[in-house]
Amino acid sequence: MVGELICAMMEGKGRGVIARHSIAASDLLLCARPAVVLEGPPDPEGAPDAARLVPALVQAANAQDVPQIRAALQYLYDGTDASRLQLPDIRTMMNLAKHSSSSSSSSSSSLQEGLQESCCDHDHSSGHHHHHHDSHSHSAAEPAAADADKLTEQQASLLVKYNAFADDYEDLAAAAVRGAAMPHSHVGLWPQFALFNHSCLPNSVHYLVGHAMVVRAVEDVAAGEELTVSYLGREEFAPAGARQAVLQERYGFACGCARCQLESQAPRQLQQQLLDTYRQVMQAPRQLQQQLLDTYWQVMQDLKPRFLEAVEHQDQSNLAAVQAQLQTLEHFLSAALQQHRAVLSDSAVLVLQAAVYDLYELLLFCEQLLPQGNEAESKHAALACIGRCLAILNCVSKGAELHVFLASRLLQHAVDLRGPDSAQAEAAAQLFLEAHRMRYGSQLEQQVQLELMEANKQAAEEFLM
Repeated sequence: MVGELICAMMEGKGRGVIARHSIAASDLLLCARPAVVLEGPPDPEGAPDAARLVPALVQAANAQDVPQIRAALQYLYDGTDASRLQLPDIRTMMNLAKHSSSSSSSSSSSLQEGLQESCCDHDHSSGHHHHHHDSHSHSAAEPAAADADKLTEQQASLLVKYNAFADDYEDLAAAAVRGAAMPHSHVGLWPQFALFNHSCLPNSVHYLVGHAMVVRAVEDVAAGEELTVSYLGREEFAPAGARQAVLQERYGFACGCARCQLESQAPRQLQQQLLDTYRQVMQAPRQLQQQLLDTYWQVMQDLKPRFLEAVEHQDQSNLAAVQAQLQTLEHFLSAALQQHRAVLSDSAVLVLQAAVYDLYELLLFCEQLLPQGNEAESKHAALACIGRCLAILNCVSKGAELHVFLASRLLQHAVDLRGPDSAQAEAAAQLFLEAHRMRYGSQLEQQVQLELMEANKQAAEEFLM
C-alpha cells in the first residue's frame, strides 16, 4: 500500500500524506521499522525518556555502514521552513529503511510469520510509484546522505522533538500471540510514520508490533483525501479546549479537524457543560476517582470466584458516593444534549460525548464493582454501559485497542445474558469482528486471527473486567 501514499502540501497545515487512489477501511497503509528505538518496561512505568533517543540517533545516523538512515532523516521536519516544504517520496524512504533494517533495532517486527506477512504483505516494489521533482530526492542505491556532514546532537535533538513517538506498551494481543515474555514500552523515530498529520477524528489507526509501526485505514478514503492519525493518547477523550492545549504544548500547533470544528460550533452553553463535566470528572473528585481505580485493580488481582467477597471488603459507601456523583453528572449532561438534539445528529452526539468519555467509563467500572439487583440485572446494566462506551469509541477511535477490548466484553456479556444463539449475541459478535478487522485487517491466516481474538478477550478481561 506504500505505493498508494503521497506526501503533498495540505492547505493551512503544511505537508501531509494523501491517498493516491481510493483506500478501503482496514487496508494496511504502512508497516515500517524505526531509524532508532528504545525499549522500557510496560505501563504504568511508561516509555523511556525521549531525550535518550538523541545520542542513539546520532550514533545510528552517523554509522558508516548504514548511510540510509541519515538519508531518510533528511526528509523530516526539524523546525525550519525549508524542512516543512520538502515532499519526499514515501517509497524511497521505505527502501532506505529496508536497506538499513539489518543494523537498526528491528527485532521481531510482527506477530508470527503469518502476521508479519499480513502486516507487510504488499511488496514495496509493486504498485504505483509516485515520482516528484524534489531536488532532495534520491534512490536507495545512491543515498544523498552518504557524503553529507554528520548529524550533530543539536540536529538530532530537533528531529526527536518534532518526530519521535512513544507508547506505554505495544499491541498486547500481538505481543501475546508472538510469544513475547512481556510487552514493552517504546520511544523511537519512524521516519515514514512521522509524515502523517494529526486529527482528533483520525481515519487511520497506528500501533506497534514488536518494533514495527503499523498504520491501517479505519475508514474508506477517497483518492486525494488526507490520511491522518491521532497524536494524542488518553487526551483524545477530552474537550476540544483541553486537546488543543496538549497539542499546542507538545507540538506547537492548533488542530482544525472536523471534531474540533463541531465542538467549536456547538451552542456555547453546551460547550461549557462539556468542559465543566470533564473538569469535575478529571479534577474535582480526583482523590475519589483514584480510590475507585485502586479498588478496581485490587479486585482485578483477585480470582473471579472471590469477586463479590472482595467487593464487600472495600469501602462500599465511598464507592457508592462516587457512583452517585457520576450519575448526577451524566444526568445533567444528557439533559443538556437533549436540549439541542434537534440540531445534533446521532454521530455528533457521540463526538461530543467522547469529550467526557472518562465519565462513561467510570460509570462502567462502578456497575461492575457495585452490582445492583440480581445477577441478570447487574449484567444488563453493565451491558448498557459497555454498549454506550463502545458506540463512542466506534465513532472517534475505531481500531484502537480499547475499541477491540470493549467489543470483546460486549460479546461476552451478551452471551452470558442472552445466550450464544441470541440476536443480541450475534449482533455483538459482528461488532467484535468489525473492530478486530479495523485493527488487524482481513488478510490474516485463520489460525493467527483466532489466536489474536482470544488474546484480546483475555486482555479485555484484565483491563475491563
